[in-house]
Amino acid sequence: MLPEGLDWKRRWYRRDDGLDLTPGGYCPDATDYQFEFSKNRTCRLESLSDRQALVLLGEAGIGKSTALEEEYQRQRSVHPATDSHAVKIDLAAVSNEGELLRRLERLREFDSWKNGNSDLLLYLDSLDECLVTYHNVQHSLFEVFDLGPRERLKLRLVSRAPAWPKHFEDALRRGLGCEPEVYVLAPLQRSDVGQAANAKGLDPVAFLQDIDLSDAGLLASHPVTLDFLLSRYESAGAICTSRSELFRLGCLALAGEANSGRRHNPQQPSLPDSHRLALAARVAAVSILCNRRTIHLGHLAEMSEADLAVDDLVGSTEPAEYENLRVTKDGLIETLCCGLFQLVSPDRIGWRHRSFQEFLAAELLASHDLEPRQILGLMTSRSDGRITPQLGGIAVWLATRSKELFDEISRNDPAMLMTANARDLSDDQKAALTRRYLEAVQERNEIDRDHYHYFHNLEHPALARQLGPTIANQEIEEHTRRIAIRIAAACKSTELTRCLLDLVFDVNDGIDLRSYAAWALWHFGPQDATHGLRALLFNPMDNDDDDELKGNILRCVWPTHLTASELFDVVSPTKNKNLLGSYKMFLSRELLLGLKVDDLPIALAWVTRADLASEM
Repeated sequence: MLPEGLDWKRRWYRRDDGLDLTPGGYCPDATDYQFEFSKNRTCRLESLSDRQALVLLGEAGIGKSTALEEEYQRQRSVHPATDSHAVKIDLAAVSNEGELLRRLERLREFDSWKNGNSDLLLYLDSLDECLVTYHNVQHSLFEVFDLGPRERLKLRLVSRAPAWPKHFEDALRRGLGCEPEVYVLAPLQRSDVGQAANAKGLDPVAFLQDIDLSDAGLLASHPVTLDFLLSRYESAGAICTSRSELFRLGCLALAGEANSGRRHNPQQPSLPDSHRLALAARVAAVSILCNRRTIHLGHLAEMSEADLAVDDLVGSTEPAEYENLRVTKDGLIETLCCGLFQLVSPDRIGWRHRSFQEFLAAELLASHDLEPRQILGLMTSRSDGRITPQLGGIAVWLATRSKELFDEISRNDPAMLMTANARDLSDDQKAALTRRYLEAVQERNEIDRDHYHYFHNLEHPALARQLGPTIANQEIEEHTRRIAIRIAAACKSTELTRCLLDLVFDVNDGIDLRSYAAWALWHFGPQDATHGLRALLFNPMDNDDDDELKGNILRCVWPTHLTASELFDVVSPTKNKNLLGSYKMFLSRELLLGLKVDDLPIALAWVTRADLASEM
């Protein structure tokens, strides 16, 4: 279980606006200075307290009821004995028509609204778990609306997103005479995850680092799978050794029903979690291979080209544990209500994240024992054997499970495998992928800056011996040597320090490449070996027209190998005032960070020098 008393500041977003998660898979953190400039607009529930009708949706197990309870208790504390009263009813406990009204009429707060002058803030939780039909709930609400002044009634109605009935919005619009606003509970922020780890007695920094190494942010941002990750980390001291296994267990947890009341409700039979996972895998494979973004639950006449109808998924069987599971419409509808999916619009269900879709599609293809050539036939559409870009995610998952597929894809399309997690690749595979990726860069000059984020996954024991000859060889194209340097920096391959130092000193190489080598040395962190670089600062650096080499050398030697007096002797006005490069970054950031109190007189004297005052 997650620790009690977590002070999570949960965020909500408008259903019609959607939400872009961070690259790590979290809700954008409201404490991040970049949040104000983000196109994502999330808010706290308390900021919506003036709205008359709110529909509050969310995935199974994401924490809707907890967030609602916190807001309910906050309202009670704000208005303990005033002319505004808050009432909360769990619709999962309403078992027959008329019970909602009977429960309300027994409350003095309801009577104060109905017969007095008080406002009523009505919280109704778990609409999707109510034991009576939606029509009966709607009828009961209309009875409530007719009993008192609607202008003094505020309604908060909570439901799982996929189970939310579209017609309810029209009913609320008619019943309350206002437009209901629909909000969705966002996944957890990164800071929320760190707080949960700390409450468990774990090191939050180490836990979040392990999450990053496992590419498990999507799982950590959901309370159900965060609980699973915390328990795993607590017992084993690490999250996983295989990202594939982690995603399988995480998807299984999301496929499980979060609300225990539904499991024990005989009127709402529940599939085993493994069966839901098998059905979700079919939805994933069909939707992604047919290029269908959403599953449509409304009238067929309203479908678009991006929709997949539930009826199109029905039929035949799928392997589930030790049996073949018949694919039925009821089973698919139940599966679409689990935590793997989210509401995109009133009639459309989409995947919570494409990564889950790609993983489960790969799981389905693997479960049907297809030959590698058959899988490649599905994945490739070009004569050069390269993977169709839209299917790259599936290809990566499958390649980490099959040596034959890995070899074939890495031979023809190594860039496609750059997103593979390091824990899913052997050292031999990392070496092969590094070699083939550099060959592709050399032959086709294919450089995608997005790949830079994944270079750290290529780290293996023989990496320095593999990259060194490429970095040092002046006959190899400069862009290829630059990528080799970039990989070395990402993997902190300090064994290449001597090789990179030689390159920095070699005046026969291009100034840009020498600067890049100095940047990599700075990226390694302070080293005794970089002391010799200071000699370059006291001699003219020909062709360093933008001060990029100078800036990166200063980063390497200050303040470890350079005194303040020496530093301010070599600092000069910027040559290219329009470039925000390494030298300008050094002057505005690293220089200041390296200063000590004793250095201030020297620094102040430098600032007041007439020849620099207008430049710095």
